Amino acid sequence: MKYFLSFLLIFSSIFINSQNHIEAKELIDQVSRKINNAKSIVIDFTFKQGKNFNEKGVLEIKDGKYHLTFMEIKQISDSENIYTIIFENKEVLISKISDEDNLLKPSNLFNFFEKGYFFQNTVSNNDKKNTQISLIPIEENGDKKKLLITINKEKKEIFEIIEFDKLNNKTVIKINSISFNSNIVNEKFVFNRRKYQDYYIEEF
Repeated sequence: MKYFLSFLLIFSSIFINSQNHIEAKELIDQVSRKINNAKSIVIDFTFKQGKNFNEKGVLEIKDGKYHLTFMEIKQISDSENIYTIIFENKEVLISKISDEDNLLKPSNLFNFFEKGYFFQNTVSNNDKKNTQISLIPIEENGDKKKLLITINKEKKEIFEIIEFDKLNNKTVIKINSISFNSNIVNEKFVFNRRKYQDYYIEEF
């Protein structure tokens, strides 16, 4: 009887964890669908790293193009080129978009976890609105140890992403606000050279 109860407890634990993983995957899929179905996205975020680095930024995405303002840098992508404008140095860097850039571009910022991770566990907060999902990289050779993604279950939106590296250093992206299908003017994704005539411009 004792062994049967032990087996039952183990089986129940496995079943519950499996159910949690299924629920987490469904929630992730719902978040991804909302992002992928949006015609445009505007994200106001805070990026934190270590004790001293804490900066806000705004990311606007539309039709595979993006406009990012972060620190003293503006980055524009028209889906063919990336224009990085460094105001402090009065410098503009222009580069063609590569396959690697497509993987790392900001428009993939909130659906990168669709591949390459498995679910470890799911934790619901006391307010019952948010769920935190722990993701572990499938490949063990990388720098990442795990990701903690907090999702608003009602809105199906990501609230926070926390990344831990192998040394337990923490990087946090907190979503202050996110709006879908906003009316973003196309000029946002056009680099106008006339505005930067006194800048040093380098093309790669």
